[in-house]
This record gives sequence, C-alpha cells and structure tokens, in this order.
Amino acid sequence: TGATGPTGATGETGAAGATGATGPTGATGETGAEGATGPTGAAGATGPTGPAGAAGATGETGAAGATGPTGATGATGPTGATGATGPTGATGATGPTGAAGAAGETGATGTTGPTGAMGATGPTGATGATGATGPTGAAGAAGETGATGATGPTGPTGPTGPTGPAAEPARSAALMSAVQPTGEGTTVPNGGVLPLTNLRSSGEELSADAANNAVRSNDEKLYHIVWNVNAAEEQGSGASGDIVIALESLTGDVYGYSSASTTAAGGNPVSVSGSAYGRIPAGTELVLRNRSGRTIALHAAATPNGDYAGGITVIKA
Repeated sequence: TGATGPTGATGETGAAGATGATGPTGATGETGAEGATGPTGAAGATGPTGPAGAAGATGETGAAGATGPTGATGATGPTGATGATGPTGATGATGPTGAAGAAGETGATGTTGPTGAMGATGPTGATGATGATGPTGAAGAAGETGATGATGPTGPTGPTGPTGPAAEPARSAALMSAVQPTGEGTTVPNGGVLPLTNLRSSGEELSADAANNAVRSNDEKLYHIVWNVNAAEEQGSGASGDIVIALESLTGDVYGYSSASTTAAGGNPVSVSGSAYGRIPAGTELVLRNRSGRTIALHAAATPNGDYAGGITVIKA
C-alpha cells in the first residue's frame, strides 16, 4: 500500500457570522429633562458556527517511497492498488465574532412632567412704621352768627301742685320787686347794685329798702329766692364774655350766682336767671349786684307787670 498522502490544506475560513440583533431600545428618559442616552445594547449573541468548509482538495500524490533494499528478486508482484483517498481535512476554525450591533436609537424624549403645585403663600410682611403726623391744618374761619331763633310756643300749664301746709297766721311772707331801667340801655358798672322798683310784699318777715334797692329779712327763716335779669354788654366795652349777676347782702355775703354768655348774642341782650335757697339771718338786706368784670346795659322786656329788665322774688319757705 502506498504511503498516506499528506494532510489536505486547511479549509477556507468560514463566512463571517451574521450581524448581531439590534440591542433593545434604551429605557425612556425621566420625565421632564431630555432623557439620557440609553445604555449601549448588549452584545449580539455569537453567530452560529459557519457551515463546514468544503472538502479539501485531494492531496497530492505522496512522493514515491524510498527504494527499498533490493529484495530478493521476488516474483514480480501485482501492481499495488491505488492508495485510499486522504482523510477529510480538519474543520476550519470558527469565524471571528461578528461586529457589535449598532447602538440602539435614542429613546424618544419623555413628555414634560406636570407643573408642580403652587408654593405656599409667604408670611405677611411686618407692618410698616406709622408715618409722621401731618402738620395741623389752619383754623377755619369763624362762622357767621346765626339769627336769633323764634320764641318757642308756651309750654302747657303744669299740673297743680299739692296743697301746701297751712300758713302760720301772720307769718307767711312774699316780696316781689322789678328791675326797672330809668331808660332803655341803663348801665350798671361792675360791682354796682341793680335798681329795684315796684316793690310789693305781704307778711311781716320781708320788707323793701328802696333807698338801697334791697329786700330786707326781718326774721331769720328759710327763704327761696328767684331772680332774672335781661342785659347786654355796654356798647364799646370790648371783647364778649359772660354777664354775671350775684345775689349778695349789702355787707358782701354771697348767696348765689347766675351767668350767661354773650359770645353768640351779637350785641343783643341775654337772659340771666338764678335761684337760691337758704337761711337768711334777720336784718340781712339782699341785693342783685353786677359781677361781670365790666359795665352792663339793662334792656326792658315785656312782663305780665309791664316792661321791666327783670325781677326778684323772695318767698319764705
């Protein structure tokens, strides 16, 4: 048998494996900002082993064996059979791993996230400091003096008072006197006594002292004294003020005061009324005295007894 033929040539390298499958799409990026590039897809699976290479070509006929020693001359043997076909060449090496699949496409940008809830309202700022007080406005001009209002209607007659206790025989007393100017606008200086006239009395406890324009108490008793004077400031006497009439004794004891403001009277007379209640010692002579601090002018007013500037009434209590 002829010698084994040489090993056939290495089969051709198998064809490159198929391209690996595209990696899975990258995960969707977080909502809001543009999604980050997805990670590179995993390496494609190794391609299947290429098919077996085609059978190698028949090896070349091996070189002739060395001439053996000359054997005994044998009988000429038959021609040897053709040597067997050489074995199939070894399987070709596995082809190289296919190139990594291309990176998957970038995932679509995620939808914009919803707007966040409105933040809580911040705390109220501190109250600003109080502004400085503005300057005081100028005083308004004095309004004009209003006209003298009309005299109101006479009020209804009050109910009859209860009957007083029985009078003491020959002890009840009353004295009424009018203040009568000797002429319209008769003046009385400050500290002067108002003139009395038309004196009328009953009983023994009271009497009139016409010379001193006084009412005299002849018995120490409790007396109720009421007076009213209609007067105005003397023209040209200066600034307006109060007219003050005092009930005094000739010796200077004061039993009562009454006053009225002439500020709004505009030079017209005002009514000054007063009353007093108290024990008057026997021998006391009561007068009405001007204590206004300036001269006043008496003005007659209609009364049930005539046109007088006022009057004084003294009644034993």
